Amino acid sequence: MKKRIFIGMVVVILGSVWFYTSTGESDLEPIYTGFIERNITKAMSQTSGKIMEIEVKEGQTVAKGDLIAVVDDSELVFQRDKIVSEIAMKQNKLDLLIEGADANEFEQLMIQQESLKLKIGLATDDLKIKQEALEDAKKLLENNAISTDQVDQLNLSYQRALTDLNILKKEYEKVNLTYDDLLAGTNLHTIEIAKSDLKLSEISLQSIEKKIEETRILAPSNGIVRHMYFNENEILSTGTVLADLLEEDSLYVQFYVSEADFSRIELGEQIKLTLDGSGETVGAQITEISNYAQFTPKNISTKADRQSLVFKVKANLEERAELHSGMMVDVELEAGVIE
Repeated sequence: MKKRIFIGMVVVILGSVWFYTSTGESDLEPIYTGFIERNITKAMSQTSGKIMEIEVKEGQTVAKGDLIAVVDDSELVFQRDKIVSEIAMKQNKLDLLIEGADANEFEQLMIQQESLKLKIGLATDDLKIKQEALEDAKKLLENNAISTDQVDQLNLSYQRALTDLNILKKEYEKVNLTYDDLLAGTNLHTIEIAKSDLKLSEISLQSIEKKIEETRILAPSNGIVRHMYFNENEILSTGTVLADLLEEDSLYVQFYVSEADFSRIELGEQIKLTLDGSGETVGAQITEISNYAQFTPKNISTKADRQSLVFKVKANLEERAELHSGMMVDVELEAGVIE
């Protein structure tokens, strides 16, 4: 009798275990941890120089093309004005060659020659003064008597003076060539050379104007300014990232699926997300699946346990007021009914 009772208890226990395992946790869908993010675009500097103005703040919403910051363009504007003056002179030379020159025009060229000689002399003296000041400043810097910024300013002043002198010398050479051409008489070859010379200066003007435009750093997309890496009066280099923007209409959730569940997911498939805190559920569509396995990142784990090897998955979300970058969510591979 006791033996029969014992056998009956064993059967009941085994049946309970089978029922629990067949209808309990083994049937639960795996739940993964994911993080809501946005695509990040970078506002980069296409030129180098000091930041004169910053027009936005972190957290500010901007539209594509909005002004983020302005880099110092004084040197570029200076070069542009010189080229504009050079173009005017070359155009005048071409006009003279085409129309021919009279005694008055020869006189005007001689006046230009004398004026440029005087300007070259003054510019040479100015360059010498600035060079001496720069050399003295470098010696003071070695003894920490002045700052690097002061030396940089003197160097910039010296470079401008050098540019001024070189431009004046080139203008003087061109005036002399124009005078010689007119004196020798006009021919088609001379006119073509003058046209080509004018064209080169016009191309240079276009190039410098483009560089001036690049001193205005614009928002690359609609979005929110996530982080500013520099402040006003700091120096930017070409290609430096000035700001990160969280791109508008680019919400997605990123999570990691175990090897066991990898075969269950497909591109375009719908999944269900449960927001931490509120418990609200939203849908998302899988848009990217990694084609190689990796070890589970330290800050990611499944609800049940951490997996050794996982595959990264990305799913896009529609914009909703309650969804923000950085939020943590539970991810179910079966979409189910979204409330």
